Amino acid sequence: MSNRYAALARQLAVMLCDEERTAVAAAPRTFLEGHGIRVTPLSDLPSSELCACDGVFFPGPIPNIAYASTPGSRRESFTLVHEFGHYLVRRNDEVLSALHDLDDDAGRIAEERVCHAFAGQILVPDQVVTQVLEGKHPEAHHLRQLVAASSGSLEACAVRLAEHLPANGYVVIANPVHRCIGFASPSPTAAYRWGRHTLLPRQHPLCVLTPPDGFAARVRSSGRPGRG
Repeated sequence: MSNRYAALARQLAVMLCDEERTAVAAAPRTFLEGHGIRVTPLSDLPSSELCACDGVFFPGPIPNIAYASTPGSRRESFTLVHEFGHYLVRRNDEVLSALHDLDDDAGRIAEERVCHAFAGQILVPDQVVTQVLEGKHPEAHHLRQLVAASSGSLEACAVRLAEHLPANGYVVIANPVHRCIGFASPSPTAAYRWGRHTLLPRQHPLCVLTPPDGFAARVRSSGRPGRG
């Protein structure tokens, strides 16, 4: 399945050398600050100010990333690398032009998808995805396996798995306790329609699961989320 977003993300990734990709994956905040990007953890960042993850990028005059802090977590790493993707987009005219051609909203949604893909590629390398899937289509258990085999968060691993769905669909991480979507990554040709905190019906299959950590994962390969 053609994935324009992953292809554009790879154009961002090749702006970094191997050592830089390794460094930003290992210690995102240290790497960003070392490259002149101000990183500001905020405990009360309004959700309306966030992009598709838990942060927001301000391009200047001094590049600044503000994010909801969860110190040392994989989720925080995903957020910071995602926001770094926004920084790189503004330094790649070819990617920026392509984004404007992808969507009717001047490329804003497309940019979110590209930055998700970029963070996924940095934190969850191709060889790890190949090793976990073993040539099979993604299933829910692959998400846990990918987390165990990489330094990626649940979100980063969901992004990588969604790239390999055989049809329109989503890799969804839900919070059954609060009956809402924690994160949903669409397949390359699926609409970007499920945001964080989207409420779920009480009897939705994701709400009746009882995983040990309070989160449920499901892989859907249909054009209509929540059905099937």
